Amino acid sequence: MSGAVKSFDMWRTRITMSLKATPDRIIDHIPSGYPNNIRWNAGHILANFYEKMEPLSKENQRLDPLYNDLFLNGTSPHDWDFDQVPSLDTLIEELEKQNDWVQRNAGTLVTARLETPFRGMETGEELLQLLTGHDCLHLGVINGIKYASGIRNVWKPEH
Repeated sequence: MSGAVKSFDMWRTRITMSLKATPDRIIDHIPSGYPNNIRWNAGHILANFYEKMEPLSKENQRLDPLYNDLFLNGTSPHDWDFDQVPSLDTLIEELEKQNDWVQRNAGTLVTARLETPFRGMETGEELLQLLTGHDCLHLGVINGIKYASGIRNVWKPEH
């Protein structure tokens, strides 16, 4: 297994660990200085990954188009109709499915050539490395929101 796939697995697992340890009371809280909430960041990681990696999928994975309207760049929870927004549990499940997809398709994914290079990335492996960095950035934001909301141990659920 490539280092890019191992790294993605480790960081995606850390993201879902942090999300699972998030108390319900702060999922939609936007602390001062932050443009979005934890649920938006989780959905953004999910939707951004699908947008970039879906062309490499042989499984014809499709994400509900509503996710793009809720979570891609330029969107905001301030504009949400909360009746349409997926729960954090649903987003966690989808994030875990993405990781499973990467693990199942690792061999072909890392050698795949992108039809159109993206920000200098030409292979699936390079794109996966870029997306892993993107995941890490948003994990930092998620944990920063938790810390700004008074959560001192971002990995452990409150009891």
